Amino acid sequence: MAWDIVQINCDAIHDERSFHEEFVQAFGFPVHYDYTTVSWLTLLSQLDNTEKRMTAVYCEPGEVITIELLNVASFSERCPAQMTLCVEGIAYINWARMEEGLKPVIALAFYGMQTYDLSDF
Repeated sequence: MAWDIVQINCDAIHDERSFHEEFVQAFGFPVHYDYTTVSWLTLLSQLDNTEKRMTAVYCEPGEVITIELLNVASFSERCPAQMTLCVEGIAYINWARMEEGLKPVIALAFYGMQTYDLSDF
């Protein structure tokens, strides 16, 4: 399984519009993208659709794209709705795909919202 990582610079996100702009830039969403949650969910859920390549970033069926959120601590404080959309939206995409008998297509990686002692990890 190939793992590709797409980084999202959360420092550049200040509101709903800039949230979508970061994903447009990072994933190469089509020019007709309308900056809505439904469109965001739809495009990310189709990253492995070999018949309709709608984004510049994609994977083959069975592969996973990892979204790495950079600078997440200040982002989660500044834009809690967009942070929630990232976490719950991506979880929903994977859940809905599993309900349809498909494999998850997105992993989410971030660090910095909580302080943990990981010295023994």
